[in-house]
Amino acid sequence: MKFDKSRALLKQAKKLIPNASQTLSKGYKMFLEGDFPLFVSRAKGCYIWDVDGNKYIDYTCALAPIVIGYSHDEINRAITRQLKDGITFSLPHKIEVELARKLVEIIPCAEMVRFAKNGMDVTSAAVRIARAYTGKDIILRGGYHGGQDWYLASQPPQDWGVPKVLKKYIEVFKYNDIADLKAKIVKHKNKIAAVIMEPVPMEDPKKGYLEAVRRITRQNGILLIFDEIVTGFRMAPGGAQEYYKVVPDLACFGKAMANGMPISCVVGKKEIMAKTEGVFLSTTFGGETLSMASAIATIDFIKKHDVLKHNWRVGKMLYDGLNKLIDKYKINAHLIGQVFKFKIIFNDSTGRESNVKKLFFLQQAAFRGVFYGTSTECNYSHQPKDIALTLKASEEVFKIMRANGDDEIKIKKLIKGKIPVNKFYRDQR
Repeated sequence: MKFDKSRALLKQAKKLIPNASQTLSKGYKMFLEGDFPLFVSRAKGCYIWDVDGNKYIDYTCALAPIVIGYSHDEINRAITRQLKDGITFSLPHKIEVELARKLVEIIPCAEMVRFAKNGMDVTSAAVRIARAYTGKDIILRGGYHGGQDWYLASQPPQDWGVPKVLKKYIEVFKYNDIADLKAKIVKHKNKIAAVIMEPVPMEDPKKGYLEAVRRITRQNGILLIFDEIVTGFRMAPGGAQEYYKVVPDLACFGKAMANGMPISCVVGKKEIMAKTEGVFLSTTFGGETLSMASAIATIDFIKKHDVLKHNWRVGKMLYDGLNKLIDKYKINAHLIGQVFKFKIIFNDSTGRESNVKKLFFLQQAAFRGVFYGTSTECNYSHQPKDIALTLKASEEVFKIMRANGDDEIKIKKLIKGKIPVNKFYRDQR
C-alpha cells in the first residue's frame, strides 16, 4: 500500500487546521505519521477508501454514527427527497413534529424532545435544564460527555481555557460503585441538580447498579440524566434505558439515530422538559430537515430489518474471534466494552496500557485492509465474510507480535512512521 497522498494532505492540514482534524478521535495524533490512512475519500456499506485509493473494512463507523452502512441507498433517497423541498427555513418545518413523535414512541423517558447537532449540545442542554428545574448547581457525572466547559472543568488536562471557578460545580463519581455515589451525594447534600452518566460505558453495569442509582437520585430529589449518545440506537433503539428497563428523567441521543447525518436530541419527562421554554436553548440549525429525514428513515429501517440484532450477531463473531486469537497467541491484551462497541487494550510487560503495541496492531491491520480505528463497532452492512477476513488479518498481525515475543521494545522497531504526541484523553469511567 502507498500513503503518499495521506502524508501530503496531512502536511497541508497542519498549516491550516489545529490538530489537522475537526474531531480529535479521528486525527493523526491518535494514529501514526507515516504509513497509515489519515484521510478518507469515500465510503460505502462497511468499506472506506483513503485518499490513496486503498480499501478497508471499517470498524469505527465514523465513531459510531453509521449503524446501517455508509451511503446507504434507502437513507440517501430519504435525504434527496427532502433536499428537493429545502434544508432550513424561516419557520419550523413539519418534519420536526414527525421525528419528535417517533422518538417519544421509542424512548421510554421521552415525553418531549429538543433537537440539536452534537452530543455535547444536548448533554449541556440537559445539565442546564436540570439546574433550572431544581434550582441547584452541583452536577455529579460519570463518563464522557463532550467538550463544554461544565464537563471539561472536571477533566484535566482538557480543562485548559476553562474557568477554574467551574470546578466547584462538578464532581466525578465511580461507575459501578454505589457507595461512592452515595458519599458524593452526602458531601453535596441538597445542592445537587443532577447525576449525568453513561449508563453503559466500557463495562457492563453490575446487577442492580442502575436501579440503585435511579432509586437514590429519586430519594434525594436529584434528576437522573442518561447520556445515551453511544447506546441509543445501538444497544437498543431506545438505548440502555430500554435494554435495562431503568428510566431516567432526561436522556441525550445522537450518533446512530440518523446513520451519519448530524443530529442529536435531549428528551425527557414533560414537566421537566417544559423548562426549556424558560431556559435558553436555541440553534439556527436545530431544525435542519435533511438530518431529520435521515433520522426518520434510519429509525424505520432499524425496525423493519431488525438491524440491531444483526449488528450484535456480527459484533459477537468479531469479539469472540479476537478473544480466541489473543488467547491462542498469548498476546498481553484484552477487550473492554460490549459486543456492540468495544476496544482492544494492549499491555506492556508491567501491565500498563501500551500505545506502541496498539499502533502497531492498527498499522498492520490497515496494511491488510482492515481499519479498526479508536473503537470497534459493526453496522448492518458487515457480513460474516467481512468478519472472517478481519479475523484472518488480525491473526497474521498477532503472529508477528508473538514472533517478537509480544515485546513492546521489539515491536516499536517494526512500526513504519512516527508516533505523535497525543494529549487527548477520553474518560471511560
